[in-house]
Amino acid sequence: MDPLLTFAGSVLVFLAGLLVRFLIALVGLAILVIPIVAVFMAVRYAREMRDRVRGLEHAGNLLAMRGLYYAPGHTWMKDESPSTVRIGLDDLARRLLTGIRALRIAEPGTRLRRGDMLAEVTLNGRIAHIVSPIDATVVGANGVVERTPDVVQRDPYRRGWLAVLAPTGSEFRRMPTGDDARHWLEQEDQRLNAFFEAQLGAAAADGGDYVLPPPALLKPEQWDEVVHDFLDIPTQR
Repeated sequence: MDPLLTFAGSVLVFLAGLLVRFLIALVGLAILVIPIVAVFMAVRYAREMRDRVRGLEHAGNLLAMRGLYYAPGHTWMKDESPSTVRIGLDDLARRLLTGIRALRIAEPGTRLRRGDMLAEVTLNGRIAHIVSPIDATVVGANGVVERTPDVVQRDPYRRGWLAVLAPTGSEFRRMPTGDDARHWLEQEDQRLNAFFEAQLGAAAADGGDYVLPPPALLKPEQWDEVVHDFLDIPTQR
């Protein structure tokens, strides 16, 4: 019996030693990980607070800005003066048009009908047209984005605006804004992700960001389809 008790005692001591070592390792890991997690959470919180101060809010994986009107061709509009509006690309268009190499905007004085080309974007050998969501006359163009197109990628709701338009009516005020716009943009984000998953499978996206710029992933006919489906003004959806 004594040898058996001695063996059992040795096993218990060994297991206790393992447990102590495991707890020490766990504490050491926690000492290393907790500050990293704390810094990550602080950075994330600071980023969210900065976005809120700037009027930005999350719409799924996208960002929407309060106070804007959103058009079905993924442009936004904002009152510039009592008779003019500023127009730019929303966050979905910004992500879809990753890798802009050149951007040409209609010249001031150009009269546009709803669906006419407002701007032409060149990216990675592909072309996309940004259409006017309203009947309007171009009053001014943002020369900054024509000279430095990547400003659209970095700041689509502020410095990356495209043009100033003088609308012929006020129909843009019936377009989604506020919570309605945020919910619509979230649904559009889901619709675009579904398109990429159907066309490209797992290569399309990872955690809301595209692994490669969409033009590099899509075949020409697929690119034409996604541009037509998301950047044109539909007659009915």
